[in-house]
Amino acid sequence: MSHSSSDSTPRKKKKLGNYPIWGELFGITLSLLVIGLYGMLFLISYQAKEEVISNVEMQVYLQRFITPSERIRLEQTLANREFVLNTEEEPGVQFVSKEQEAQRLIAETGEEFVDLIGENPLHDVLVVRIQPEFVDSAAMANIKISLEEERGVFEVNYQEGIVKQINDNLGKLAVVALSLAGLIILVVIVLIRNTIKLALFSQRFLIRSMQLVGAKPSFVQGPFLRRSLINGLLAGFLASLALYGLFTIAAEEYPKLQELKDFNHFLILFAALHLMGGLLATWSTWRAVRKYLRMSLDDLY
Repeated sequence: MSHSSSDSTPRKKKKLGNYPIWGELFGITLSLLVIGLYGMLFLISYQAKEEVISNVEMQVYLQRFITPSERIRLEQTLANREFVLNTEEEPGVQFVSKEQEAQRLIAETGEEFVDLIGENPLHDVLVVRIQPEFVDSAAMANIKISLEEERGVFEVNYQEGIVKQINDNLGKLAVVALSLAGLIILVVIVLIRNTIKLALFSQRFLIRSMQLVGAKPSFVQGPFLRRSLINGLLAGFLASLALYGLFTIAAEEYPKLQELKDFNHFLILFAALHLMGGLLATWSTWRAVRKYLRMSLDDLY
């Protein structure tokens, strides 16, 4: 006995918010990956800048008549100054004797200048590491003046040209970085909006049908907003996972990157991608559904 067409399985009705998510998910993930790559490059550049700045030093040359006890007192005094960078790995103030300085210069130049002169003309020196926030031309000049007023100090030197160059370059890089960040964020917002608009295009008649039977806008928007929030958070997770994988591959080729990695900064970046994915997807969906709710029937075709 043949079966009639009425016995066939009925086609499943469309539900609000039930539309193919893979295109939307891929588009949002790709957009977040773009901004995540920029964020990761910015963090690596920031860590590299901090490493360069943390290596800025001042050389405090001591008077010849200074006694060992006075030198130790001065060393302890300087170690407690606010501009001195003290870490667990390395003290902020290190003493280098004039004999050590002479040996270093002899090794660099290959000339036994002490034998030629008949005496060591160098001074004992305290090498002072400077806190990054004080690596500024004006601040460094003030520090130099204050150190030269200390008893037992003969002269204070630092590489003024390098400090000025660091400040100038950082100022220019900050302007470029902020401008580029603004542009990338704008592009990402447009990409996510267009991706979601295309994904919701197939739902426009269902949205209008629900509206015609008396459904409130909040009822119509609810399923779409919940689904977009989930998709945005999932896209943030996928983008973070891809970023971490790319960083791991890059670090295998360039081990120096591991030294520039700050795990806390990476966590903040990944959290920001999750938050951005969820918020932008939800906001874009709200705008798209709202647009279809306000359209006339003729405009929907």
